[in-house]
Amino acid sequence: MMQRRGMTSPKCKEVNTFIHDTKNKIIAVCGDGGEAIDNRLRRSKNQFRVTTCKLKGSSTKPPCDYRENESPRGEKTTLRESCACFFSAKQLRKIKRETDTLPDFQLIMLFKGFGLGFFIVLAVVLILGTFAADYETFLRQHYDNPKSNMGNNYCNKMMQRRGMTSPKCKEVNTFIHDTKNKIIAVCGSEGTPFGNRLRRSRQQFRVTTCRMRGSSILPPCEYRENTSPRYIVIACENEFPVHYEEETRHGKFHRQHVAANSGLDARIYCNLMMQRRGMTNVKCKPSNTFIHGEATAVDAICNNGGIHSSDNYYDSNSAFELTVCRLTGGGTVPPNCNYRGRVSTQQVRIACVNGLPVHFKQAL
Repeated sequence: MMQRRGMTSPKCKEVNTFIHDTKNKIIAVCGDGGEAIDNRLRRSKNQFRVTTCKLKGSSTKPPCDYRENESPRGEKTTLRESCACFFSAKQLRKIKRETDTLPDFQLIMLFKGFGLGFFIVLAVVLILGTFAADYETFLRQHYDNPKSNMGNNYCNKMMQRRGMTSPKCKEVNTFIHDTKNKIIAVCGSEGTPFGNRLRRSRQQFRVTTCRMRGSSILPPCEYRENTSPRYIVIACENEFPVHYEEETRHGKFHRQHVAANSGLDARIYCNLMMQRRGMTNVKCKPSNTFIHGEATAVDAICNNGGIHSSDNYYDSNSAFELTVCRLTGGGTVPPNCNYRGRVSTQQVRIACVNGLPVHFKQAL
């Protein structure tokens, strides 16, 4: 259970208590089922059946070995686990700082001046089931600052250390090498809406993306790594990140090939866009074509906006304005890559998978 609930990576949580009763009975401790023990805490009137897991030995490094004690007990829960849903992000961080020293085997219920009905309706379980777990999972899977020194096997070691290689290999995962505050800020002023419930960072972050080698998802897991500056796309709840949106083949196609025409000189446009779209980070991409059209119109080539050519290739029905960027001899060392540009209007041939473009083949 400690492993399943994410409390054994990157280090072993020393002690934790599981309550074996209904959510409603736990919530009732906030009302008739509990009694005040000071100005903000409540103790249950009746005993709960609980299991307390305590770490054996003094080392907090995985693998984690616990001893358990199951008993009925008049229990308490930590303030940070029970009341985060009633506060703003700023208030939550303050509460967490104030309660980090409380023993984790205590079950603490908040009664901080709220009306009883309001408190019960909001329900402790909202934060237990969504916010707290999702934010901690996000940090475990995607936060590594400063970047850990793992030698030449960063991805293999980090994916294993963070619990993403068992029972199967996670196919792709990205670690962000920047402060928590800067990542959290993407949920606010440092991010812009992206799609239905996502936010895209205004600034680039230094990240490492680990992609699995081969097609088998069974351990042992072997990864290849790519470290580069990149805009990140995340989902947020209560102003905190809870999900990292990994770049798909379709997303990569759009990043590299679909863009509005800014009206700049073609050479200036190419040098700007090749850098902005992440094609000059590790090495200078020799050539790249930007399609100037609506994203939906480009996607439609794989359906009613295109004609099947061969294999999984489709030719567009209509011509698009294109900018072709080619590397010149004047600058070939990243990030100082120098390009020349050429503008034309042509049909295009692209590769499609599951009805979406994933690869630019050529202009026609």
